[in-house]
Amino acid sequence: MSVFYTLMARESGLMRPLTHRFGERIKQQNFEGGMPTVNARKDSVLILDLARELGVPLFTMQASHSVYEIAGAEGLDRQDYASISRLWEKWLDVEFGYEDE
Repeated sequence: MSVFYTLMARESGLMRPLTHRFGERIKQQNFEGGMPTVNARKDSVLILDLARELGVPLFTMQASHSVYEIAGAEGLDRQDYASISRLWEKWLDVEFGYEDE
């Protein structure tokens, strides 16, 4: 458990996804470059397949993976995977982006 805590406490653990993906990508609507959604979907498939092979239940992973599938159908494959926020904007009728102040 201490190894997990140490990994999550690092800048690359929890803060990087929050500050980079949300702060720099979603809020600025900047989805060019980065990790394409198609690659995130591929990694998700690999994780699900390995978990299934090992008999490890991943209760929420399949739901998360479904969003990558929908994103592909919506044409977001080549954009950074933070672009899935566009799906949530559409589904919730909200806007996450902002104009520079």
